[in-house]
Amino acid sequence: MEVANRELTKAINQFNILNTIRKAGPISRVEIAELTGQSRAAVTNITARLIKEKMIFEKETDPSTSRGRRRVLLGLNPAAAYVVGVKLSAFQVSFAVTDMQADVLSSLIVPVRIGKRSVEFVANLIEDGIRHCVAEARLNMRKISGIGIGIPGLVDSDKGITYWSPLYRRGNTTLRELIQDRFKIKTLIENDANTVTLAQQWFGEGRGVDNFIVVTVEHGVGMGIVVNGQLYR
Repeated sequence: MEVANRELTKAINQFNILNTIRKAGPISRVEIAELTGQSRAAVTNITARLIKEKMIFEKETDPSTSRGRRRVLLGLNPAAAYVVGVKLSAFQVSFAVTDMQADVLSSLIVPVRIGKRSVEFVANLIEDGIRHCVAEARLNMRKISGIGIGIPGLVDSDKGITYWSPLYRRGNTTLRELIQDRFKIKTLIENDANTVTLAQQWFGEGRGVDNFIVVTVEHGVGMGIVVNGQLYR
């Protein structure tokens, strides 16, 4: 258990550093240590490993804008990872491929009335859309690190189970399993209002806000809640 705890601590510290660079970068190692509460030695070791893994890169400041020794800043490497996002609605399915900085490389909207189709029909539609969008981004599926699906309904994101959705009939295999089995890529599924809420927390109006509510109005009304910086489930 002690080894497992050390590995968990290392993973948490690395995530906190990456998240800090994402939110505040380009940023110096000293500033990362101050924001995360980690020691400068720990920050130096972790960032050295992340640079070696090409997750982040070093960037010196312009010497004309600073005095003395140049500051070395760290930023995310946009090409370190790519993901596909899928949004299911009653009358359309939306796709987007993004890089490490969440910049959209390609997108696609398929107008389709899903209705009460089978989960297999929906999985086929998603597979075709993902393959098209990834090709449009001039990538191949080996470059994709993960797939995320947002869907209205009652979703257990930890287990990857949609207990109920107005969009399709449940089958013997869950939608997440069908997509993950087809691509052999880690796939996550979440309530669509929660995905919008997380997007606002990471990149939008919710950045740096500990408590807020997002209300979505589409073919129904949904809501996501963040309490003390955490998505409320």
